[in-house]
Amino acid sequence: MIWYCSRHGISFFQIADILVPSVAIGHTFGRLGCFSAGCCHGVATGIAGFGAVYHATGTVVARNGLLGVPLHPTQLYEAAGELVIFFILVLLRRRKRFHGQLLITYLFLYPILRSVNEMFRGDYERGMLFRWNLFGDSRPELLSISQLISIILALVAIGLLVTLLKRQGRDNKTKD
Repeated sequence: MIWYCSRHGISFFQIADILVPSVAIGHTFGRLGCFSAGCCHGVATGIAGFGAVYHATGTVVARNGLLGVPLHPTQLYEAAGELVIFFILVLLRRRKRFHGQLLITYLFLYPILRSVNEMFRGDYERGMLFRWNLFGDSRPELLSISQLISIILALVAIGLLVTLLKRQGRDNKTKD
């Protein structure tokens, strides 16, 4: 998209602001698909009657030995969070002050959502960078690959914000 916009003289940040709400709503529907398939599942809730219970063999849940166990519905947590982000982006669109603001907002909010959601995930094959037994159980905790990527995305958002605000300040000075 960056290449296409630069080749055709289109503002990348203006196009990104147009497209990013659809990324959030698309991600919402994607996580609903994950819930239906049983992938990206959570850890056991430990509470009878609370959680998603899967019975299908041949799934990630079955491979992890969790059939019939109430699991945190992390897919639904993330879908709900993405839906909230979508509405924030739609509302912010009318009040944005510069091109790229919606993109930056998404690149900052989604990593927070994902990092929190990762604490409830139980599909460890997605990858953990650091393992530390924080809670006295067999779960690997501390930092997943997704959380590391989230940190990087949040730092990119902060860097973009600083860059675009500086650019906006320079543009305002040249107009005066």
